[in-house]
Amino acid sequence: MKTPAKVNLSLEVLGRREDGYHEVSSVMQAVALFDTVAVASDISFAGETAPAGSARQDSGSGFFAGIRCSNPSVPEDGANLAVRAAFLLRECVDAPVTGTVEIDLLKNIPVSAGLAGGSADAAAVLLALARLWDVRAALPQIAEIGGKLGVDVPFCVYACAAANPGITDGLGFTRAHAEGAGDILTRLRERPVESVLLVKPDIAVPTAEIYEAYDAFRKDASPVSGQCPAGFRNDLQPVTAARYPIVAEIFERMREICESSGSVLMSGSGPTVFACFQNRAVAEAAEARAREAFPEMFVLLTETL
Repeated sequence: MKTPAKVNLSLEVLGRREDGYHEVSSVMQAVALFDTVAVASDISFAGETAPAGSARQDSGSGFFAGIRCSNPSVPEDGANLAVRAAFLLRECVDAPVTGTVEIDLLKNIPVSAGLAGGSADAAAVLLALARLWDVRAALPQIAEIGGKLGVDVPFCVYACAAANPGITDGLGFTRAHAEGAGDILTRLRERPVESVLLVKPDIAVPTAEIYEAYDAFRKDASPVSGQCPAGFRNDLQPVTAARYPIVAEIFERMREICESSGSVLMSGSGPTVFACFQNRAVAEAAEARAREAFPEMFVLLTETL
């Protein structure tokens, strides 16, 4: 399955909830940057020693889930959302499920980037296992299950469904307004394809850390750099930019590179900064300048789905 990354075209934080999450209002958009997830269930590895490079988690009741990933920085144990997705779906199946799930992950989406790569991979595992196990659950039910793994997973379920119509029978979408903790979705009309230029520095930004800092920032109300322009909003951007100055530097440099031709914003809790363009030729020129400006960073020109 192809698992698309997402960017937040807007992200407004409305306050902290009693459950510890934050109430948000956000527009999420899937983009054509994909991980590839292959899932096999109850294959010949069942009951045998795990092959080299495969981490397994045993539920203690004859059910195993293992993952191999092309990126060594991605955990290959129960900390991986894709592995947790397999166990979570098993809990939602009426009949006992035993045997082995093997997940192979080709990682192209940067890790801890604000692009929902881990959430997309978990969504793909939920959809793949639902098909392999003949789980008769509608897409909204699978998305609701995914919400127990993380607030981005429900959107990623729909985006993965849209990106893999031959596997999931379609019915997904690639753009939505997210409310609640990010798990209440309203499908938005897909707009014309736009070019999206992504720039990510070689740092990882933990989402929980940024939301905690945001709460402190709201109380302190001290000014920070990295504010985004009106109408293209991310409430977390000034907080991330204050804690990680490289984000503010990329943002300002990207605004210079794009001039008035593209809207620039940070995605999610960061650190990825992106720009949207209506004109592909203009976007390609901006990409060339970005590669010169950020030679040691992840720079990619892609498009919306």
